Amino acid sequence: MVRPDPDRLDSWFLAGFMGADDNISAASTGSSMIKLDVRKLKVPLMPLADQQRFGQAFRHLAELRRAARETAARAEQTAADLMSATIAGALVPPESPMSTP
Repeated sequence: MVRPDPDRLDSWFLAGFMGADDNISAASTGSSMIKLDVRKLKVPLMPLADQQRFGQAFRHLAELRRAARETAARAEQTAADLMSATIAGALVPPESPMSTP
């Protein structure tokens, strides 16, 4: 776990760059057992105000990813519930065929 000094380094800025897929791939070795060398992770040097701008963007992107995962899980559950209800006879398919994508 990394705990940066908030007066010198924005934590969302650091997490955003350290957690980027390209950055992790470049700092990783191995195929079946992945080994990450944190010393090889690249984090740009910039003033705290600039870090905070990036950090805010990374925080919003993390929230978007969380919301997307939650939405996907709810859609999956809704589809499963509809399938169960259809099988149980609680829902009846329409008389006319539905168009398929």
